[in-house]
This record gives sequence, C-alpha cells and structure tokens, in this order.
Amino acid sequence: MAFKPTILLITHNIEEAVHLAEKIAVFSQKPTKVIEIIDNPLPYPRTVQILKDETFHQIKDKIQYFRQHKFVRQAAILQSGSIAGNFFQALIGVFLARLLQPHLFGVYSIAIGLGSLAALFLGLGAFTAAAPLVSESYVKKDYRSIQEILGFLVNIILLTAIIGIAYIVVLPWIGAKFYDSSMVGIYAGLEVVALFISSTSWSFLYLGFQLVDKVKGMAKLVVGDQFARYGSALVLVLAGFSVFGAVSGQVVG
Repeated sequence: MAFKPTILLITHNIEEAVHLAEKIAVFSQKPTKVIEIIDNPLPYPRTVQILKDETFHQIKDKIQYFRQHKFVRQAAILQSGSIAGNFFQALIGVFLARLLQPHLFGVYSIAIGLGSLAALFLGLGAFTAAAPLVSESYVKKDYRSIQEILGFLVNIILLTAIIGIAYIVVLPWIGAKFYDSSMVGIYAGLEVVALFISSTSWSFLYLGFQLVDKVKGMAKLVVGDQFARYGSALVLVLAGFSVFGAVSGQVVG
C-alpha cells in the first residue's frame, strides 16, 4: 500500500495557497471558523507558468470573494430574518384588526404603544456593547472576564427590571388620566412584561449565537421571536379573549 501523507500548510498568501494545495480552507477572522473549502483541480507538477492559467485566477478570485464578502452575506442573512419577522408581525396585525374591530384594536394599539416605551430603558445597548468584549475574551480563553461581563449584564437586567416594575405601577394611572380607562394601562403593563422577557432572553441567545458566529441561528431567532409572540396573540384572540388575549399572547409567546 502506497504511503500518502497529508500535509497541512498555513499561509496568508492566496497565490501560494492556490499554487501548492489540492484543497484550500478559507478561514474567517476571530472567532475563527471555516468559511469555505475549495477544491483545486490544477494538475501537478505546478510551475510558475501556472500563474498564467485561467483556472488559477478563478480560484484566486473565489477565495478573495469569500474573504471580502462574508460580512455582506451575514448582513443579508440577518436582514432577511428581520424582514420575515416584520412581515409576519404585520400580517398578524391585519388579522387582529379584523377580529378586534376599530375600537378594540385602537385600545390594543395604545396599550402596545405605551408598553413599547419600556424599550427606552431596557438596556439593550449594554448587550450590543458587550458582544465584542465577550468575543475577544472568548478567543483569548479569558473566562474570568466573560464572567465579569455577564455579571455586569445581569446587574443591568436587575436595574431595568426595577425601573420596569415602577413603570408598570404607574401605567394604570396614565391610562385613566389620558385615555379614561385604567385597563389600557393594565394592558400596557402586560406588554412591558412581554417585552422584558423577550428582549432579555433574546439578547442572551443573540449574544451566544454571535459568539460562535451562527448567523443563520440569529436570523431564525428573530423570526421565531415574532412568530411566538404574535402567533400566540392571534390564537388567544381567536379563542375569545379579545384585547386581553392580544396583549397577554405577547407574554405567553
């Protein structure tokens, strides 16, 4: 049996890789993962004349494409997930408007609007700022720093929870004062609870997917969040729970 050793070469020179290798693995930046594995059909022996070969330049251009356009592909995947989630949310909104009729749908819309103001103090920016720090610490295997960052995020969540509770307490008064109905404030309070649960769990999961560079998982998470929240709302309205069902469905989802 002939001995056929496998040799692994590491290089930052694309031409060198195409000149020498049978298979070329293109790696991403840190956290490192394989973007693409490209077969190289160029025959051996390979002399300097191969630099003029059309196939050589096609493989070289392909490698450059994957290196330069990875970010574009990731952004496109995330954007497609966002578009799909927003489309589903809008579609469910159409059905809710039809089922609730103008008056009750108006109450629902006001409650959602008041509840959504909680996003101003939910501390989502902390997760955005922490993502690159966690990624850097993960690459360096600095697990103590990761624990400290996660501990900071937990403190932010506790702080926003306290602010959220205070906001929920005053929402019935706001509803009675400005809309002549304390129920509007109660419904808005349910939306605050739903938004807090969703944003907190979503942010931790999003951080995890970002850490391991699972862009498709992040896109699925965006769609799944909208599907669970607004799908549950639609089911409860169909079950006869009216505005309460539409709002509490956000919590259930």
